[in-house]
Amino acid sequence: MSRLLVIFLFFFIFSCSSFNTEPKYTISVFDKNSPKILLMPIDIEICELTLAGMCEPNAVWTKNSEENIIISFKEVLNRRNAVLKKYNINEKNDNIIQLIKLHTQIGQEIINNEYGPFELPTKKEFNWSIGKKVKLLKNKYKSDYAIFIYFRDQYSSTERFIYNIVTAVLFPGIIPIGGSQLAFGSLVNLNNGEITWFNGYYRSFGDVRDLENARDTVNKLFEEFPG
Repeated sequence: MSRLLVIFLFFFIFSCSSFNTEPKYTISVFDKNSPKILLMPIDIEICELTLAGMCEPNAVWTKNSEENIIISFKEVLNRRNAVLKKYNINEKNDNIIQLIKLHTQIGQEIINNEYGPFELPTKKEFNWSIGKKVKLLKNKYKSDYAIFIYFRDQYSSTERFIYNIVTAVLFPGIIPIGGSQLAFGSLVNLNNGEITWFNGYYRSFGDVRDLENARDTVNKLFEEFPG
């Protein structure tokens, strides 16, 4: 089990249903009007919890949820007078793919260090970077920042939902594991690769499969986003 899952499990046990971080940032306002923000391919997977508790990825849910998150994030930027630029998902660039993977890894380290028991002795300040290779994005997409989003969500199948109800009735005090939502996002300065804003959360409720609920989820994730 990865350290990311360990830390979220730790907070789940002690908070029962949810855990959200406080946003970390090095800027609270953009240094220019109408900054161009490149939305990177979202690292997203939506799955269905089977009766046996297995998480089976659902391609339709994932596609619809990704579209809802993109629409909702664009609305966030519109309220802040920022310009959304989309990454060309048809482009196959190994360096870019590695940047996305690197963000996921560093995002896990940020959560572990800033909010959990795995604090690094050299990290007393919020000072994180994904490296200067991000200039590839700046030059190609003429953008000032990039936004990276990691999202995992689970929803109980009908059989699992019934099982949870029956278990709760027959065995009071036992809480069957239901669906859960885990997400984090980073705003990266494309001049130097520094993460200038970060936020994440874990909770046992929420739904991004429909647009209205996705708006609530994205607004929560992007609390205190620069404007």
